[in-house]
Amino acid sequence: MPHDFKPSQLHLCNTILFLFLSGQKHSEIDRRLNEVYKKGAPARCTIYKWLTKFASGDYSIEDGDRPGRSMELDLEVLQGQVEADPYQTTRELAVALGECGLKSIGKVRKLGRWVPHALKQYDMDCCADMALSLLTLKRRIRSDVFIKLYSEELFILYLTKPRASIFVSSYPCYVL
Repeated sequence: MPHDFKPSQLHLCNTILFLFLSGQKHSEIDRRLNEVYKKGAPARCTIYKWLTKFASGDYSIEDGDRPGRSMELDLEVLQGQVEADPYQTTRELAVALGECGLKSIGKVRKLGRWVPHALKQYDMDCCADMALSLLTLKRRIRSDVFIKLYSEELFILYLTKPRASIFVSSYPCYVL
């Protein structure tokens, strides 16, 4: 009987550990996982990686530490800093906080200002009103201008004075 069960990584690791402790070889484990999970089965190299880990005596199924710097940034402090002055550059934020993780709090850079990536209902209503008014005035404006304006998937309404983006050098040069 076909099933639509999609195994998680934790489930697959537990299964591989069970089969390893049962004394089965790599090829037998691979064959049995493909037989049971079909498209949801892990790749051979994944099975080999886990079996190598288990053979060395490490039976933990959690992922180990990854190389690189770990994120030790307080997102609430970053959120407060961005909301206090949304015109700060990422370099200014990095100097103030040590590093920058704006995407993790849902901010994107648009025209020199940090704005929320997900629009509120009011902003979407304003975009719909603007689209309706442009449709009623389509005789006065060219249709290709309207298409260029509304071909983007994300609408942002700026109620502040427009501000151009700032061009900076690609290498950091901080003046304290």
